[in-house]
Amino acid sequence: MAKVSLVRVPEKPYDDEVFGAVRGAVEMIGGAGAFAQAGQKVLVKPNWWCWPSSTPNDPTHVIYSTTDRRMVTAAAQMFVELGCDVMIGEDPAVNRVVRKVYDGFGAEDVARRAGARLVDLRAGGYTTTPVPKGREFTEMRISTIALEADLIVNLPLLKAHQLCSVTMALKNMKGVLPPVEKRAFHQRNLSQGIADLATIVPSRLNIVDAIIAADNWVVGGGLQPTCLVIAGDDPVATDAVCCHLMKADPYAVEHILFSHELGAGEIDLAQIDVLGEKIEDFALPFTLPADPMTMAADLDNIDIVVGEACSSCLNRLGNIFPKIGLEELAQSGEIAFIVGKGAEPMPGKTNILMGPCTARHKGEGIYVADCPPMEQDLMHAIRYIAGKETEMRYFWDGGQVFAEDAGEE
Repeated sequence: MAKVSLVRVPEKPYDDEVFGAVRGAVEMIGGAGAFAQAGQKVLVKPNWWCWPSSTPNDPTHVIYSTTDRRMVTAAAQMFVELGCDVMIGEDPAVNRVVRKVYDGFGAEDVARRAGARLVDLRAGGYTTTPVPKGREFTEMRISTIALEADLIVNLPLLKAHQLCSVTMALKNMKGVLPPVEKRAFHQRNLSQGIADLATIVPSRLNIVDAIIAADNWVVGGGLQPTCLVIAGDDPVATDAVCCHLMKADPYAVEHILFSHELGAGEIDLAQIDVLGEKIEDFALPFTLPADPMTMAADLDNIDIVVGEACSSCLNRLGNIFPKIGLEELAQSGEIAFIVGKGAEPMPGKTNILMGPCTARHKGEGIYVADCPPMEQDLMHAIRYIAGKETEMRYFWDGGQVFAEDAGEE
């Protein structure tokens, strides 16, 4: 049976309280020695997708949507003490420079304090790896450092997400991919890509930073004082428990469900041994993406045609509709959003064709690529149709013009 432990911490814990909670959470599920032995290679992989100074208008967003460096230090120290060769490494978001990210978090200092080595997964090369169980990907390029590690200690944050609803252990493993592979996930099928990855790069030890959780910043969410450190020996089970802490249904989160279906872990709470604190004592409602169908029902000029659509595209609309505002949408002309395989363009409307599932209809409207399409591209399309922009612009065509906006994990 999968094990997941919950250890309470204060809302603003001292360093020794964080270190003690990490050790206590891991001890509950067997201790460091249950996961590695002396002499083995251990990669500690935080969620350091960005650096604070890259979002000058809201550096707090980045600080609280990345793993607390004390969590990283504590996890690394446990395995250094065990006699392992411990590395700390990350491959951040596509447009991010690894050295700047490391400098922003004082990564060299973290490694020094822990007695570990700081490694750059992006500079360490990649190995093309078959994905025998993959539904979308038959092979992926994976960090060679990650593949050669005997254990990956996965250190995500508890966080609501604008596209995937939530992001914890499973999604954090995207950090073993090169930028081109991360892009491929978004170009093809993000949720299925995450699940396919889980079948070939397992994270047997997952330690979740749930001290201060990040709500959905895109639609006005903020910080949630969940006051926990969580450890699990199964990434799917860990994410499922985290979903219940967020009052979310793990079966409704596609990448978690798909990972379970592919045999990457357990999703059923009744089949998970939850140790330590009780979920119900800490559960808080998080701001998940809104339902775009409900919002569109109040707008006579907006239609959403849904075929076999994944949640990422619908979540994207659920995030951008409130940002644009219903009043502006109501004045944007006759628009139909075409979402998912099998969805057909609407006559008499300007069709916005969302992602590769609608590519066969490219000539019948404004085609916006990627899975899901970039927020900027959809907003440009809406404003172009409304006559508020003179030409249709695309994010990836802009090169470095939009580099500071590229921070999607």
